[in-house]
Amino acid sequence: HETPEDADFGTNALTAGQIVAYQSVMTNLYLRVESSQTECFDVATLELIVHPAPEATTPDGPYALCDNGTNDTDGIGVFNIAQYNAEVLGSLDPTQYTVTYHSTQDAADAGFPVIATPGSYNSPSATVYIRVTNNATGCYDVVELELIVNPLPVVTQPVPYSLCDVNNTGDAREEFDLTSRIDEITGGAFGVDVTFHDTYAQAVAGTPFITTPDAYTNVEPGVETVFVRVTDAETGCFRIVLLDIRVEPLPVLVVPTAAETTECDTDGDGYATFDLEALVEDMVNNGVGISVAFYESEWDAENGFNAIPNPQSYVNMVAYEQEIYVVATNDETGCLSAPYAITLYVTAAPQAPDLEDMELCDDTDSNNQNAQTFIDLTVYEDFIYEETGAEEGTLTIEYFASEAAANNGAPRITTPAHYNGSNGQVIWVRVELTGTECYSLSSFELIINTPWQLTRPSMLVLCDEELPNNNSTSFDLTVKEAEILGPMGVGVGNVVSYHHSQADAETGEDPITPATAYTNESNPEVIFVRVVTPDGCRSYTSLTIKVLPLPTPNFSPDALELCDENATGDGVEEFDLTEAEDDIADNDFTVHFAYYPTQADAIAEPPTNEITDPENYVSGTGSVWVRVMANTTNTNDPVCYQLVELPLIVHPLPAQGAVAPYAICEQNTDGFAQFDFNTHMDEILGPDVDPADYGDYTVRFSYNGTPVPYIYTNVVAGNQTIDVYVEYEPTGCNTTVQLQLLVEEQAIAGDVTTPDFDVCDTDGDNDGQFIIDLTQADADIIGSQDPAIHTVTYYTSEQDAIDGTNAIATPATFDATTQTIWARIVNTSTVSGCPDFTSFEVVIELLPEPVIATEGDNHTICVDFVTGEVLRPLTLQSGVAPNGHIYDWYLDGVLVESNGDGYYVAEAPGTYTVIVTGPAPNGCVSDPSEGFEVIQSGPASPIGDGFVVSNAFGENQTITVLVEGYGQYQYSLYPEGPWQNSNVFTDVAPGEHTVYIMDTTADGCNDPISVVANVSVINYPHYFTPNGDGYNDTWNIIGLQAEGYQAIIYIFDRYGKLLKQISPDGEGWDGTFNGNAVPADDYWFTVEFTEGQYRRTVKAHFALKR
Repeated sequence: HETPEDADFGTNALTAGQIVAYQSVMTNLYLRVESSQTECFDVATLELIVHPAPEATTPDGPYALCDNGTNDTDGIGVFNIAQYNAEVLGSLDPTQYTVTYHSTQDAADAGFPVIATPGSYNSPSATVYIRVTNNATGCYDVVELELIVNPLPVVTQPVPYSLCDVNNTGDAREEFDLTSRIDEITGGAFGVDVTFHDTYAQAVAGTPFITTPDAYTNVEPGVETVFVRVTDAETGCFRIVLLDIRVEPLPVLVVPTAAETTECDTDGDGYATFDLEALVEDMVNNGVGISVAFYESEWDAENGFNAIPNPQSYVNMVAYEQEIYVVATNDETGCLSAPYAITLYVTAAPQAPDLEDMELCDDTDSNNQNAQTFIDLTVYEDFIYEETGAEEGTLTIEYFASEAAANNGAPRITTPAHYNGSNGQVIWVRVELTGTECYSLSSFELIINTPWQLTRPSMLVLCDEELPNNNSTSFDLTVKEAEILGPMGVGVGNVVSYHHSQADAETGEDPITPATAYTNESNPEVIFVRVVTPDGCRSYTSLTIKVLPLPTPNFSPDALELCDENATGDGVEEFDLTEAEDDIADNDFTVHFAYYPTQADAIAEPPTNEITDPENYVSGTGSVWVRVMANTTNTNDPVCYQLVELPLIVHPLPAQGAVAPYAICEQNTDGFAQFDFNTHMDEILGPDVDPADYGDYTVRFSYNGTPVPYIYTNVVAGNQTIDVYVEYEPTGCNTTVQLQLLVEEQAIAGDVTTPDFDVCDTDGDNDGQFIIDLTQADADIIGSQDPAIHTVTYYTSEQDAIDGTNAIATPATFDATTQTIWARIVNTSTVSGCPDFTSFEVVIELLPEPVIATEGDNHTICVDFVTGEVLRPLTLQSGVAPNGHIYDWYLDGVLVESNGDGYYVAEAPGTYTVIVTGPAPNGCVSDPSEGFEVIQSGPASPIGDGFVVSNAFGENQTITVLVEGYGQYQYSLYPEGPWQNSNVFTDVAPGEHTVYIMDTTADGCNDPISVVANVSVINYPHYFTPNGDGYNDTWNIIGLQAEGYQAIIYIFDRYGKLLKQISPDGEGWDGTFNGNAVPADDYWFTVEFTEGQYRRTVKAHFALKR
């Protein structure tokens, strides 16, 4: 309140909008605090004090550094932002104001945290916030300072720059193009400057620098270091790298001797294979890091073209003698030697023919598995003489165990006619022209094949296929092949066949086919096995096969049955499965048994999940599977078995579990009542028993051992327990349970009338859900009953209330919707509770949800710029249909109208919101709608005439349109465009024009579109042709037709004689004088007209053409 009297009487309270008006006024307001329970109140005085805020000076920025942190690539610089203290304070007294620096706006507003070390502040590019605080009042101002960390140029350390010492060889000086390394250093980056320097200090200073880096000769011979500075052209940030320049020496070779370059011709055609690489080691004089290339011509060697690609096996191209050239290259520097000439020499040799391999089986000695035997190697000598064409005795033929020995001539095989050779051994034959060292080599391989070494297989034993047993089955004999051949003998081409006799096996006759499905002819039976290797070597063994009989059990044994007595109701019992073994064995005492929970487990090979304790097997009703297995006493025999299904049955006990109490509820009860046990049979026998099957059950009642009838009055007041015996006759399973008889006081549920559960959804979500306190209904429901022994629970369905399930867990904070709530009251002093029920309605009323909209989503009002008249207002629709609602309309937070219409006609720009109050009785008030922005525009209004035309009679005249208004405008000389943003038109054709002005504001004010009319562009035709054809027959000035120009035009001939006076709005001059046509010529005119406030005269000439 503005006065203490208003506060005392509670009148004229200020609204929130009115209080805002006091933000800059020092005065007193009066606060009235009222009790919500009584009429008591108190009044306090609030003194409003407004301190002026300091005005900090925004520093000149930004503050930029090169990346100067400990890591010059992390984008962090070390800033001295404290240097801005004086600049930010400006004229403020530093003794009265404190300057602090902050990394965020929030920190600056809060005053903490502060930047502790502004004189050395580590930061990436960012904005810091400088706070200037009045020490006395705490008022402050915050300005920003942009920090920029400029990165250093990205550079790469270049590899050394090397040149070979080719100019004035030996002086170790060459001319280098240092600029050729710029891209390697900068990676081709743009915007950097690169300079080269003799010292590091010069590079740091940037001067002096090498002035001719593209033609720089090293000063120091051999190796010299140049310092390269890379500078960012925009920021000036730089890096320095080192570039080593090197002058490398040329390699030198030693020329080989003729003996070293002579080879024997192995085919007698004058050509031989030279290992030129073998010469390299001596040629480079054991030097390292030197590559040698050979060329067939000196020109190729000098130019590095067509190097011999296979120097280790080069065949001369000129028979018997050829000159080649060699060049050495330093591998590290790439420097080349001058070409050296080498002569290759060829001597002819006899040509040993190709010899076929010798192949035989290892069957001539006592060990046929060692792949060794005696061989006559000389059998090819006649063939060698024949193929070479040499005369008998002119060749020396010798045999060797290796190629190296053959080339060396030793050691040789001394007894080639009786040589103990091995499989896979290569014999080298040296054929030499006797008396020379020219020879050729041939070779052949000894292939000594061995029979496959076999293993005698174990007996192949199978079970009879099916009952009845017939001692016969189908054998796959090939299953033993891996055992017979061994792991290395399978899949290598050995052919295995099976025979009825050893003789057939040795000859290979009458093999058993197919061997994969052979039915035995006797039991047991011996089969003879023959194995032939891919080389034709044979070996033999035998295989015994045998058939075992299957057991013959009882396949339909009696089920094992038990009553569910242990842990009654779980449906499982402990079975001794072995009790069925005699039944299953069917008098066969040799079999043994194994038990499995499923048929799949029992038939698996090997079987899985065997029941390891069959005498104590816990199971419900179902089956187990029994493997009935024959016992041959031979552990190597297969286990022949049959599967038998053994049923297991667990009979449930009748009346399982606790029986629900039998309760009778009465008002004002004496504790005694008559019970009819027939009506409680469902609870005794349970829900799983069909009433039609009640005849299968025997049910008897007793109290303290004395039988009682089915219609029975309790003898113990209120609570009496009796025994119930139940037997299911088909199984004989029985049980005795207890039944509690209760006679208790009935609870009564009163109607809910007092609490009001019709509320507005004011929790902020407006989703039709609201937290209410259901326990407010407790008093109505309990009524006059004792609340100490009566409790109320609440439910969302009637059935849940009756069943007493799914009670609302937190009724005091129930998240309700519009719904029916069911209440259950129970008497807690009773065992059964004796419940009663009632219901009541909850209504959650949604708040209105206004959304301001306009037709076509228009946001623009149109206002005349000169008169201020609203030419086109805007109707704002609330989005909530009127139905007793109240609509409060606000413009920029100020209430402008309250109505019940649901809309508002806006005539002023700004942000509109609306608050909608719903109809009675709740009057639910909406949240303010989202602001709807109304903008102001309008048609263009001319300034003065609305235009200016410049450069009259010029070749390039312009129209400048002069208008003002609230809108954004485009201009055109045509009603349909094209439109332009500029208000200046150039190169306009002479004559009168109309300028069209369009408002481009969204939903612009273009009805009608603005125009500026009668815009004249003045000019004249430079010629005319008065020949009567209807084109250019008259001459006149264009654009002076408007009355305001008051134009007069005089036409003269070239001698100054006045021929005609015309008006611009007339037909013009027709090229006659006193009715007679004047000749073709140039004619002059003078025009007088008013332009603005002045009278102008223009003179010019034009042509008349005939």
